[in-house]
Amino acid sequence: MQKPRLIYYNDGHHFHVKRIEPPASIHMLQWPVDEVAGTGVDLLVLGLGYGDVYFHDSKVGRVVG
Repeated sequence: MQKPRLIYYNDGHHFHVKRIEPPASIHMLQWPVDEVAGTGVDLLVLGLGYGDVYFHDSKVGRVVG
């Protein structure tokens, strides 16, 4: 595998906190990938939160969303 030339980091803030209301559709779950498809991005990195804040159940940090 070649080294990725363009890495896109999605911190998940807008996706998790502002755009998805349950129940989530397949279209909404595919949105972060569709957003960069065809743009030349070689590697998509999805963050699960920022610093000490998480968008999923956690015993080690604040949970939002």
